[in-house]
Amino acid sequence: MNFCALAEGVETDEQVDLLRQQGCDQVQGYLFGRPMPGEKFVELFVRGTSLWHKRRAA
Repeated sequence: MNFCALAEGVETDEQVDLLRQQGCDQVQGYLFGRPMPGEKFVELFVRGTSLWHKRRAA
């Protein structure tokens, strides 16, 4: 069927790892960015600032 899976509410690296192992295509949640006003998002986006609060070890 060629669907793309998106997991919401991801908060830990362990959750990301498990979801990737299970074939999840995309994730979103507090691990990557906290809720913010639209104006703040646009400001960060225009500046190219990463919204990922936590950097994973390489």
